[in-house]
Amino acid sequence: MFQHKLFFIGLHKTATLSLHKFVIQNGYISLHEPQWWSWQEKERFTEDVGFGVRQIYSDGFEGNEFRSQKPNARLVFPDLEFLEESFPDAKFVLNTRPLNKWMCSRLNHKSTVLYSAYGEDSFNEHTFLNWIVYRNFWHKTVTDYFKNKSKLLIADFTSGIESVNELEHFLQTKFVNKTFPHGHKTGANVKTKNIISKFLDKYVHKEYHSTKLITKLI
Repeated sequence: MFQHKLFFIGLHKTATLSLHKFVIQNGYISLHEPQWWSWQEKERFTEDVGFGVRQIYSDGFEGNEFRSQKPNARLVFPDLEFLEESFPDAKFVLNTRPLNKWMCSRLNHKSTVLYSAYGEDSFNEHTFLNWIVYRNFWHKTVTDYFKNKSKLLIADFTSGIESVNELEHFLQTKFVNKTFPHGHKTGANVKTKNIISKFLDKYVHKEYHSTKLITKLI
């Protein structure tokens, strides 16, 4: 088994719950909550939670502080330098997926996290543009930080067994159970697809509709 910390630092709706379930079924202790994105104390990552010390962390949402209804809430992203300095042997995975599918999944899911961050009636073009801006910012931050380092894997875990094989190679380990569960899999929603498709046609260059990293706006 991989013996060090592993941080899945992809955004909400990039198979975060599926990854959490996957590592648990392979014997790891994992946390699937976006609060850890704002932790700045090493002790929070090393405490015994009653059945051991968490090794793997997933689920990320850029509006984490909105959940607490704080005034002047701000965007929250993990402090990569803090995590790397605190855990020098840690590995990082930027879990991602095609832009159009990610946006459809986000809109279709309409989780409590999104409602508390943006408001139930705020799923509009302005919100969608913010999603892309935040996504671009985070993906560029991550790829720039880990440039010329071997601690980062970029993978789409919605694509099947290939990504699990990539993860095994990256961690230099083997998973006993390679069945990949689906955490929040939802059926096709024609209305959602139409909303996102019209938005992308209006604001995003066609060749970037399915990009997994940086998106170029029109």
